[in-house]
Amino acid sequence: MSDPRRTQAATREAVDVEEAAARPDPDEPAAEPARRTAATARLDREGASRAPSIEREDVDDLIEIAARAQDADAERISVEELQEVAGELGIKASYVEDAVGALEKERKGQTRQAAEAAALRKKRLVGAALALAALLGLALSSGLYSQSVLSDSSKMVEKKHAQLPNVLERQAETRARYESFMAAAALEQDAAARARNAEALADFNAELAGAENRVRIERKRYDEAAVDYNAAASRFPHSLWRGPLGFPAEVPLSADLLAPAAP
Repeated sequence: MSDPRRTQAATREAVDVEEAAARPDPDEPAAEPARRTAATARLDREGASRAPSIEREDVDDLIEIAARAQDADAERISVEELQEVAGELGIKASYVEDAVGALEKERKGQTRQAAEAAALRKKRLVGAALALAALLGLALSSGLYSQSVLSDSSKMVEKKHAQLPNVLERQAETRARYESFMAAAALEQDAAARARNAEALADFNAELAGAENRVRIERKRYDEAAVDYNAAASRFPHSLWRGPLGFPAEVPLSADLLAPAAP
């Protein structure tokens, strides 16, 4: 195997010799440099017609490449040389040709199989990437859908829950006035006053019944919204997303919400 550094050094030396030959000698007659210059120009024209010019800084790289190619070619032998070796071993040339053809066919088959395997791996990678992208897209759309459903259900629960304090407060006020009226009426001895109290008592009873009925209606509406939210929060895929999205697993019903705190 040739040494690329030694080859490059030899190339530089040859280039330096050519440059030195092209420089005029002060001891030569005046006509000699002119003849040398004309010859050099002719050689340059002939060289330009034969091959493209090479940049001087590329010389070392080209020589190194050529040296590697020569070393690689030196490790190869021709079919004729192989047949001679086979002949010394008592193998006919025709068998050598068949073996060369079979080996070339086998190598081509291996190359084709390698290319097909690479194409299959690429196809699988593309398929896996597309599948992953589809899964991510599905997960994203699922998360957005769950957020929309849970958000709407949660807002409805909050809206219905906001009505409860109002009707409960009105019920408590009506009951307090009713109890105060009943306490005062029990002390009344005048018959006419009792008659008036009886009429007022009917009005209080109707007002109290209306307040209590309003509480029942608002509690029913709240419970319906709470049941709808709890059902949505427990369904797939909302059950997977409610935690990451910050929604509770369930909301209490009115019976639990309005139950008196334990002492």
